[in-house]
Amino acid sequence: MTAKKPLLLVAAALIAYGAFHVTQRKAPSTEVENALLYPGLLDRLNDTRTIAITTGDDAFTLARDGEQWTMVERGGFPVKSEAAREALVQLSALKIREAKTSKPENYATLGVADDLASGADARRITVSAAESAVLVDLLVGKARAAKGVETPGHYVRRHGEPTAYLVEGDLGFAARRNDWMDTQVLDLPVDRVRKVTITHVGNPPVVVSKKNPQEQLFTLHDAPEGYESRSSAVVSSIGGLLLDVRFEDVTAKSAIEGLTPRAIVEVQTFDGLVATLEQYDVKEKAFVSFDFAFNEDLVLARDAAPVTAADTPPAGEAAEAPVDAQDALDKVKAEVARLKDQTAPWVYELADYKTRIIDKKMADLVKVKSAPLPTPEPIENMRNDPDLN
Repeated sequence: MTAKKPLLLVAAALIAYGAFHVTQRKAPSTEVENALLYPGLLDRLNDTRTIAITTGDDAFTLARDGEQWTMVERGGFPVKSEAAREALVQLSALKIREAKTSKPENYATLGVADDLASGADARRITVSAAESAVLVDLLVGKARAAKGVETPGHYVRRHGEPTAYLVEGDLGFAARRNDWMDTQVLDLPVDRVRKVTITHVGNPPVVVSKKNPQEQLFTLHDAPEGYESRSSAVVSSIGGLLLDVRFEDVTAKSAIEGLTPRAIVEVQTFDGLVATLEQYDVKEKAFVSFDFAFNEDLVLARDAAPVTAADTPPAGEAAEAPVDAQDALDKVKAEVARLKDQTAPWVYELADYKTRIIDKKMADLVKVKSAPLPTPEPIENMRNDPDLN
């Protein structure tokens, strides 16, 4: 019995030792699979200053200016700050679901290779704090759709580390820079537009107008002698130039310093708003600047009606507008001030179909007048024609 006791103790020790090592081997995996990808990031979100997003064919940087985020490569144009803040919170909440691979030859399959061109979804996200301290440097690859009640997943790899993971959680870092910005410049309904004048150097101006807001079609003015409007629809499309205006690209107004506009457009409305657009060639792109003013004479012209001598105010005094009319004027003046302030620092590359409208010249809008058809003779006269008998 005495000889057997040491053997039993050794066996028990070996079993315990083996169990301990099995536990030790399993523990790190379990801990990793439940861990945050970037523990402690949530506490440092207020320290973030830049977010750099790199894809296979683009790279841009969001920079924080107080509570506002801006696009560095677009002259500091404002971005959707709430989207930036939400994306950072999502990043801080990413949780590792499982380790997938540490073999570089498998990275491209998941979209987490250093060569971002290897995957259409591949992005590199770098978040930095003050003094360029890097808080996050992450390669984001393919998304994995959620199944049932599961949360969405993404394949990721911390840059410079070998292991790629499947993480759970939303990840809203858009790969297209325009997705971060509000691309609408303004939206002016066509029924407000009274007159549009397009002027190109060396060409007669193109002028289209309508008499009242209820008219649907615009009229082309001053067509050359012997010519007429080619299409009322094309002419009227000019009146919709400022309807839902969105930009494809934007940059600081300093980009057009010293340049001469190739086209100038003035848009007048029935309620007094006047928009002036100037189009410039900047690095093989057409960029447009905007300016806005208020002209009360346009409102008076719309509202003009025959008056008697008793209705005419004394010289030097303007007629007093009704309260509701004055409110309408004040709203337009406030709109002018807002648009002027919003657009003054920038020039915009507009969508192609807007640029085509600005590019219209008189030759594009007219055709040679059709010869009038001869008036047919009455049948009675034809019967008396000797050549027909």
